[in-house]
Amino acid sequence: SMLYGVGSNITNINASSIADGTIADTKLAGTGTMVTNLNADMVDGKHASDIVAEASAATVPAGFMIVGASATPPAGYTYTGQSLLTSSSNMWQTKASLPTKRYQHAAAAANNKVYVMGGWGDAGYLNTVDAYDPATNTWSGKAPTSNYWSNMVAAEVGGKIHVISGYIVTSPTNTITAMHEMFDPSLNSWASKPPIPTARQDAAAAVVNGKIYVFGGSNSNLTRDGLVYEFDPTLNTWAQKAPMLTNRSMMAAAAANNKIYVVGGVDEFGTPSVKNEEFDPLSNIWTTKAPVPGSAYNTRAGSVNNLIYAQYSNLLAEYDAVGNIWKNREGVGSSIDFAASAVLNGKFYLTGGMVAAMSSNQVLEYTAPVFYYLHTKN
Repeated sequence: SMLYGVGSNITNINASSIADGTIADTKLAGTGTMVTNLNADMVDGKHASDIVAEASAATVPAGFMIVGASATPPAGYTYTGQSLLTSSSNMWQTKASLPTKRYQHAAAAANNKVYVMGGWGDAGYLNTVDAYDPATNTWSGKAPTSNYWSNMVAAEVGGKIHVISGYIVTSPTNTITAMHEMFDPSLNSWASKPPIPTARQDAAAAVVNGKIYVFGGSNSNLTRDGLVYEFDPTLNTWAQKAPMLTNRSMMAAAAANNKIYVVGGVDEFGTPSVKNEEFDPLSNIWTTKAPVPGSAYNTRAGSVNNLIYAQYSNLLAEYDAVGNIWKNREGVGSSIDFAASAVLNGKFYLTGGMVAAMSSNQVLEYTAPVFYYLHTKN
């Protein structure tokens, strides 16, 4: 076999059980995007029947492949775009239900808990906040937001959760807002922060290097825009950054390798989008990347081990930013709209939303499988 393991520590892989690829006489030739159901006949990454000598990354012959723990190849190698998947079933688990059905709400993780706030419920707008403890699989009520609030974004920095923009209940009419409040879980209290420069709803947010980035959404004229704002919690100030390449709302954003990927949503013409745009906060430059697999209207996303997981409809897609490759993962069964997501301790949580056009209190937990990546010696 031309598969060499160098420091990969892979064990228990059997060529006869590979579903998405084949081990030929001369090399591991994957015919799909991943290899599943690995067991039995692999030791330290080398096919047992073909081991002739130990090899290091420096001495592997050209054209041979090694297995690595990262999609980033070592010097002198090229990532093949293929990965070995250690497990591929039962990734989603149902957890304790939300105390209140809600959708078009926000969620974020802090201090080993997942917090959900606001949104719509069966009786109308909500200002309630609930915290989920995965260790006990229980929910508890927290201090409410200052207003009945929906369609906002939430982001965690330094153990505190910033809730920004959205739609609030005001008199005489409800209003798209620029409001920005910060929740401190340790004090169970809220504090007002500087509002985002322009009011908006259905935006997306992500954090890189301790700064919050808010993308797009619908402004007070109900027009979708591509504006981008950066909030620095240390300076307590906002700054405008380079706009997105595509005006969108109801998309999602997540960070990997200190860059942010804004995926899916609805464009300025009201068309569901497959766009995937990369923002580099350091250079303030946008780059178009591989499109989302399928129409990703109303998207949630999070980052686990520098892989982006985007959930929309009943689908889950995984994006490898290094290889610029999307892969479909285990879906959620029934289609879900207007849910909110958060990542905590390597798990992706999906909360509430609308299922079969009805508000939901379901909570789903996704455990990302462990991958090993195939790199070819140049």
